[in-house]
Amino acid sequence: MTTEELTYSLTLAHVPEIGVSKYKALTSNFGNAKNVFDQPLSALAGISGISENTAQRILNAKDDLDVAAAQILVAEQNDISIVMCNDEKYPSKLNQRRSDAPKFIYTKGECDLENRKILAVVGTRKASPLYKEICDTIITELAQKHPDLVIISGLAEGIDITAHTSAIDNGLTNIAVLPLPLNKIYPAKNVSIANKIPQNGMIISEFEFYSSERKENFVTRNRIIAALADALLIVESKEDGGSMKTADYAIECKVPIGAVVGGFGAGSTQGCNNLIKEGKAFLVSKTQDVERLLGYVESKDYGIKQPNRQLVTTNIEAPKTDAKPIATHDTSALSDNARNVFETIAKNGGSMYLDDLTNELSMNVNDIVDILFDLELDGFVSQKSGNLYQIQ
Repeated sequence: MTTEELTYSLTLAHVPEIGVSKYKALTSNFGNAKNVFDQPLSALAGISGISENTAQRILNAKDDLDVAAAQILVAEQNDISIVMCNDEKYPSKLNQRRSDAPKFIYTKGECDLENRKILAVVGTRKASPLYKEICDTIITELAQKHPDLVIISGLAEGIDITAHTSAIDNGLTNIAVLPLPLNKIYPAKNVSIANKIPQNGMIISEFEFYSSERKENFVTRNRIIAALADALLIVESKEDGGSMKTADYAIECKVPIGAVVGGFGAGSTQGCNNLIKEGKAFLVSKTQDVERLLGYVESKDYGIKQPNRQLVTTNIEAPKTDAKPIATHDTSALSDNARNVFETIAKNGGSMYLDDLTNELSMNVNDIVDILFDLELDGFVSQKSGNLYQIQ
């Protein structure tokens, strides 16, 4: 994209009423952003979703080309790219997974966001030494076996910066998504790490140069972290920590979540424990658990025990669900035991509690938990509250 075209593209994107879908519709109909500004009001208003008032604002925005030009100048001076939502370099995951994807992003550095596995690692800013060590150990062990893995986080204190540092130390490609413009690193003490990341990775922001700091930006940027990831690992988080919002975004994007289990009564890990207890995250007690989240290994390669998934028992009848019939699932690739578990749930109306499954099947409860874990990861079943498993 030429500098002139980028100037018009940014100017069009600055019109408040123009979101991603309208931006794409306009540039697609008229060929490019520059052509949009050459159209009469009636032609613009003829595009679906564009009112006459919006069309007039678009035409008026042509007076603001110098604002976009100033942004482009700063970007060029700092070796930063501005990537529009219809550019081939714009991450397809953002377009596919987020209806509120940014109209453009600022990037510095290079990273293949389409073909490499990306692990998001987040957690509390006030991380304890133990969980910093756990974070470093997991990333180090992953790097030894999977050197093409990409780590993404938010450059915050605590778990974020531990993840970035460990990735750098182990030669992994690294992505940092910032809550501020790329010309203003926060916290300032992490500038040295931020400068290293583009040497083997990328830093990303959706915020324009010199834009004001807003507290909500620290949360909204988390949707980008979640959307770009193939899996999300939460290492340590309170129940009201920012990582819980990242987990919400991951759930919206259908990104699997792993949470490092915390100690009994430990407030700093209650968020992780709640996610596991509520069936929103898989329990992570070793690096292999993260490998499985990322699809590197299958259950037959190692055993995984999740006692939290069998603590709650009940004889309450499972509620009726809208589960799909078994015919909609291809079970040919499942092991005999996995198929047996799945078909047992299916013939019982599509949902069963763990203790009912255990009573009906002549299998060890831990083996059933392992199988349910795999079935959940592969999209065959989902865990609801109270250890209820339902066919997807």
